[in-house]
Amino acid sequence: MSASSREIDITVVCPQPGMLNVLNRIKKWHLDDPLSKSNVRCVGKVRDLAEGMLAARGSPETSILVSIGYRESEVHRLLKDEALGGLEIVVRPPRPSQGRELDDFPSASLLSPSRIVNVQDTLPALRKSLLRLVFKNKICIRELNTEDDFRQYFALRYRVWKKMGYLPLEQDCAESQWELNFTDRTAHSLGAFTRENVLIGCARLVLPLGQDSHHVHLIERMLAAAPDRKLAEVFRYPEQLLHPYDLLACFDGFKEYFKRLIRRRIRSAEISRVIVAPEYRAEGLGEVIVDSLLSLARLRQLQVLFLACHSRLKGFYERCGFYVLPGLECDHFAGVNAPAIAMAKKLTDEITLSEDTRWRLP
Repeated sequence: MSASSREIDITVVCPQPGMLNVLNRIKKWHLDDPLSKSNVRCVGKVRDLAEGMLAARGSPETSILVSIGYRESEVHRLLKDEALGGLEIVVRPPRPSQGRELDDFPSASLLSPSRIVNVQDTLPALRKSLLRLVFKNKICIRELNTEDDFRQYFALRYRVWKKMGYLPLEQDCAESQWELNFTDRTAHSLGAFTRENVLIGCARLVLPLGQDSHHVHLIERMLAAAPDRKLAEVFRYPEQLLHPYDLLACFDGFKEYFKRLIRRRIRSAEISRVIVAPEYRAEGLGEVIVDSLLSLARLRQLQVLFLACHSRLKGFYERCGFYVLPGLECDHFAGVNAPAIAMAKKLTDEITLSEDTRWRLP
């Protein structure tokens, strides 16, 4: 699956000469960014919102409208409650704009119906809109439900983790070539499937202990029928657990974070097993999967998410709104010697992170 070949148009509404700096940044991004160069045919300029809407709606499935100097309410008024179709709209309101009017982190989620994003910095929002247009007709992102879904899922995890050296010997189910462990008991997993129902990417939310997924019995049936006896062994809960998030266990300080979450009844989860098949990388699919997983987390009313990753992936997760947790670093990650960091993302304003990194309620 290769990215679209320069099929998408960006129409920029730029009503005043003083706004040309935003237009010029977009044009430069179009020429320099690999994702844009591969998929965007042209960046056009109009001076009126109605004219821009008319131009973009001529091909809504392959258009992004960037409105500079207008408010979202003006865009909605022009839409007149009509369906957007596939049109993506990035609104850059006039300054000063109240913070609550802005979207903190634009999303490339394919599970979110919203197609209008309200921002001051247009480029990150443009990237997310572009990713949605590139992938929405090529893949389906959904929760795993069937035995075939989980077979593909565990096999993809094994193939990638084995190659990366992330499988310790005691967890290497070489006979079946599946990768799973006890955290799959409480995990809600998403898959990115091609039109032929081939799994090419995945990610999951691992919830605290006692919140077993309704897929546990399905997985247990699969393991009972498999010839690899080691699968059932790694799927069992360990006798001792500090907390349910396996990748975060390598950070000594994280258990203090987890204690605070429990005491304050903050609903949390770990994002893990974010994997894209090697032949489908470098196209932005991982970002679409993570953003879609965030939509699932909001649907489940989670308040904060954690993850552990190789330090070189910091920028990738920052684009999805995660930030580094100060003081949580280590040099041994997922069974290999690699520099790793812990990151978090709030999904609600009900919690804050103070300067001394302690979770507290306002």
